[in-house]
Amino acid sequence: MQGRSCHPPGPRSCHPGSSKGGKNLQLYSPKNPDKINDFDSHERVNSWSFPGAHGILWDPRTKNEVSKGVLWVLGDGRLVGYKVKGSGQNTDLDVWREVVIDHPGAKMGHDLQPDYTKRGHLLLTDSKGVYRYDVNSNDKVVGKPIWAKERVKSIARHPTTKEYVWVVGSPDTGEMGTKVSIGKDLESPTDERGWSDARFYKARIFSAAYE
Repeated sequence: MQGRSCHPPGPRSCHPGSSKGGKNLQLYSPKNPDKINDFDSHERVNSWSFPGAHGILWDPRTKNEVSKGVLWVLGDGRLVGYKVKGSGQNTDLDVWREVVIDHPGAKMGHDLQPDYTKRGHLLLTDSKGVYRYDVNSNDKVVGKPIWAKERVKSIARHPTTKEYVWVVGSPDTGEMGTKVSIGKDLESPTDERGWSDARFYKARIFSAAYE
């Protein structure tokens, strides 16, 4: 499993993503709406093929209204926004927007997070860099990175300090990173935390205000 997201309509449903397998974007729903936080009680109700499915995010801020929120999924060379319809075991997904990640070379998606400092903006990473996407722009292509850096495994941004937090993988550690970097400039971290045999994959910042 590469990612999981929960969305608020109806009894919430979870959408784990996996980078491998056939129908690797899977939709789960609680059997009992009173136990929506008990993932052992969830069952799979639908699944789709999504090559390289890796990052997944419920975005309640699209169009500035929670009722118009979008479930975003990042995979190989594309970012897709889905509208969620129905609830519980009748939940389904409709494609709302498909965005192409356009650059030469490998396009394996890695991470997808909100930019807490810019309402309606997403931060995403793939094999070649870090990108920002404005969900209200209607753009169908993401091309120019905000940081052309390979193997950025995770990206996040603090809502108050506006500092980025990121992990860069290394081929010497099985693509895991040995440190977490922090700074307002992605190319010049002001702090780095880790050690020589550490193994970091995702560094996260959560904000309750986002929901």
